[in-house]
Amino acid sequence: MSPTLVGRVEELATLVAAVTGPPAVVSVEGEAGVGKTRLVSELLSRPEVAGHRVLLGRCHQFRESFPLGPVIEAVRGIGDELRGLRLSGVAGALRPLLPELAEVLPAAPDPLDDRMAERHRIFRGLADVLVTASPAVLVLEDLHWAEEQTTDFVAYLLGDPPPGLTVVLTYRGEEVSAAVRASTVRLPPGTSRAHLVLAPLDQGETGALATAILDTDQMSEEFARYLWERTAGLPFAVEEVLALVRERGSLVRRSDRWTRRVLEELEVPRGVRDSTLERIARLPTGAQRLAEAAAVLQTPVALPVLRSVAEDAGGIEGLEEAVGSGLLIEDAKRSGSATRWRPRRSTKP
Repeated sequence: MSPTLVGRVEELATLVAAVTGPPAVVSVEGEAGVGKTRLVSELLSRPEVAGHRVLLGRCHQFRESFPLGPVIEAVRGIGDELRGLRLSGVAGALRPLLPELAEVLPAAPDPLDDRMAERHRIFRGLADVLVTASPAVLVLEDLHWAEEQTTDFVAYLLGDPPPGLTVVLTYRGEEVSAAVRASTVRLPPGTSRAHLVLAPLDQGETGALATAILDTDQMSEEFARYLWERTAGLPFAVEEVLALVRERGSLVRRSDRWTRRVLEELEVPRGVRDSTLERIARLPTGAQRLAEAAAVLQTPVALPVLRSVAEDAGGIEGLEEAVGSGLLIEDAKRSGSATRWRPRRSTKP
């Protein structure tokens, strides 16, 4: 892991401004491994956040996610601090969801016969906790895995954000639902909004990240370029590749800088491989076949070539799915009028 944040100065400044000027909503979008969680972690360590309660929840990739999981996780995180808050009676509706905090929550209200009314009361109870806990920063991560009730609560909360609350949402843009995106757009007057799209690092930033990880002042330009070409500038991939080459003894120190031994082939680090396979597994069959064919060919090719290599690749729908997932991209260099496509490489197979 890098001890310092690299290449996200403007994005961090935007997050800090949101914390110091609530109510505010910031959505942080980016593909897997681009550094969304690291950016948020850097924000939470800033002195500007010191006077705020931090409520942190994360969506998980379960086959059947439990309702309101990340929001309950965030509220549970402040635990006994709830004891000193003047919560209204509606917060007692949270007792069934937070039995471990029953002693610090108000008495549970009488049950309602209407399921939707009961859910609305739970939403009100959660909002009451957030209002009373403010000034606060609510971070909900990985909302591309959010289930319906979490998505509905986010829309409910952002419809009238508490005055002292900053809400930070992170998600993968290619996987998040339209409902999550829409909830961050329709904000009431007086609520500031920012949308950050984290791009991969460029070659210089990739080299800076590597020098920070290796705790050195210099790195050969040749190795920085080698690393950038094989990681596509994704910070997670950079960390994984550096760990792999150091483990294999392929990274050596000469005088006062790091360089690599002659290395033509580099196996894909396990973390990068597993993340990529997980993304491919969610694609329809046709898109999977196109992505696999592009990975095997390892050169920009036109769609007819991809389809001739891939079985059951389907038509343009499969291509759109593969491109939308971020696993296949249009090549910047074209031959004639034919558009060519290549895999979004994290490492060279």
